[in-house]
Amino acid sequence: MLYDARLEATAIATLIAHPDYLLVENNLRPSFFYEKENQCIIWAIQTLVTKGVETIDALNLENVIATNASARQTMQEHNLTDMAHYIELSKYAVRDTFEEYKVVEEQIITFAFRRELQSFSRQLSNQCENLGASLEDLNDFCNNGLSKITDRYAYGADSVLLGDKIDQIWQDVIDKRTPTGYGLPFNIPRLNDYCTLVPGELTLVMGATGKGKSSFFLVEALHKAISLEVPTLLIDTELTDLVWLPRAIASVSGVTVHKIKTGIMTSEEEYRVAEAIEILRNAPLIHEYINTFDKFRIEGLVRKWKNKIGLGLVIFDYIKPGNQYGAAEVSQSMGMATDFLKNIISTEISVPVIAGLQQNEQTGNVADSQKPTRYADTLISWDEKTPEMILRDGVESGNAKITIWKNRNGETLRGDGQYIDVMFARDQMKISEAKRHVMPAEIPFDE
Repeated sequence: MLYDARLEATAIATLIAHPDYLLVENNLRPSFFYEKENQCIIWAIQTLVTKGVETIDALNLENVIATNASARQTMQEHNLTDMAHYIELSKYAVRDTFEEYKVVEEQIITFAFRRELQSFSRQLSNQCENLGASLEDLNDFCNNGLSKITDRYAYGADSVLLGDKIDQIWQDVIDKRTPTGYGLPFNIPRLNDYCTLVPGELTLVMGATGKGKSSFFLVEALHKAISLEVPTLLIDTELTDLVWLPRAIASVSGVTVHKIKTGIMTSEEEYRVAEAIEILRNAPLIHEYINTFDKFRIEGLVRKWKNKIGLGLVIFDYIKPGNQYGAAEVSQSMGMATDFLKNIISTEISVPVIAGLQQNEQTGNVADSQKPTRYADTLISWDEKTPEMILRDGVESGNAKITIWKNRNGETLRGDGQYIDVMFARDQMKISEAKRHVMPAEIPFDE
């Protein structure tokens, strides 16, 4: 028999324990299962996950199955009405890694493919014995039959002529237009003249250690979630919730981080802090601390929140090498991480991404590896101005600057004296655009 009951039971048991696996990959169809009762259970699990349910328990499964008369009857015929007992027994078959689940999934799909090919071969044999069928009839039967089967097991969008999809693509372009331009705008208005945040694109922000790069990401997250009401996921590799939250409260309230931590505040400042906490409580904002680059966990988070609240932006602070020791291995790992953020998160899942990179303070280059910059659509550098720059530009032109080193969508801003002026209030976690500086004209030497 072309099926394995243990494989089907293992897949179902694993998805009951880890429904988030379906958020990363959902290739299994109920029809790929041989046992009818398994088809009903996998359908019920997928239905629950699609609705945003995170816990698959007996009550949830029974309620979903009860909504479908055919599924309800099938479960009764196979004496599987006690889902609590079924779930308890299934624990022994659970696979606790996504890689193990993938192996089981592939084997189930392969068995289903074999069964369909076997069924088609019988139909083809009967057709061959039909002496009334012409050569054209046989050819059509063979080609159409095989095409239908292979289409069911080929994942990904079919290739079509540009003309067949151009209207939909153009409408998508129009839909991404905003009053301030195209895509999601940055908190710094002048930066939007060079780039915005669009699905399918990756913006990388370089910055040296301790220069305010994480503050830049914090302010961008708050700007999107609070000012624009765009659901935003900030994945933080450095700051836990306990460290990050006082900074976020400071940015929203204008009360310094030090006062928030010590509690030494005036009654008016306490009111502003309480008000900021309520604003943050109601904002569509997720802060997740992940100290290592875990692709499965990241993808699961993005798919989960896109499914639940329509996630509109991912901020990743920041890309850094894993446990590799050699320069080549470090470079490779960082390149793969950036490729993942660009091609899986931003392009495939269709959520724009801003990610950070560590910058070498002496050379100005990306620390550890140059590979990540190859995947960037826009490469930005964030830095504090030197005292000499502040004196030359004027205090009103701010104490920080943004340089645009690479831009696939337009101009760069990287020559001598070319940068966007920014005011950075570190103690309050406030970032805003400053007055544009003017470079002094060169004074010619006297002959």
